[in-house]
Amino acid sequence: MNQMHSLNEFRAYQCDYGHSWEKYCPSDASELEMDTRCPEGHDAVTCSKAIAIGSLEILLHQAARIPDRFRPDRTFGDDKYCITIVDINTGLRHTSSALSANAILPLITRLIPMIRSCSFDELRKVLVEP
Repeated sequence: MNQMHSLNEFRAYQCDYGHSWEKYCPSDASELEMDTRCPEGHDAVTCSKAIAIGSLEILLHQAARIPDRFRPDRTFGDDKYCITIVDINTGLRHTSSALSANAILPLITRLIPMIRSCSFDELRKVLVEP
């Protein structure tokens, strides 16, 4: 069963003095005055928000297909694979093009450390880049 969760976000603040700080909170949480002050007491002049991925799935699946229902013994793409990333919070999903095993391994290596710190769009860009 796929259960929807409330979305969380990162709020990145910066003051005029170059100090920067982040807050991780539910996207519908009110912004408190103390959130908008740096540890030195300066007011924030910028705030950027990014949806956090709380529950991400990375799926690896074979890209093989049977192109002709009259000849099921013939398949294409047996040596190709796809990666699908799924944000369980939002239902967003993106699937890579069919790639060889040698091309898939570097992509997975890049995705793994990004899971907890990047937005869905940033992860999607890894799959889209040449």
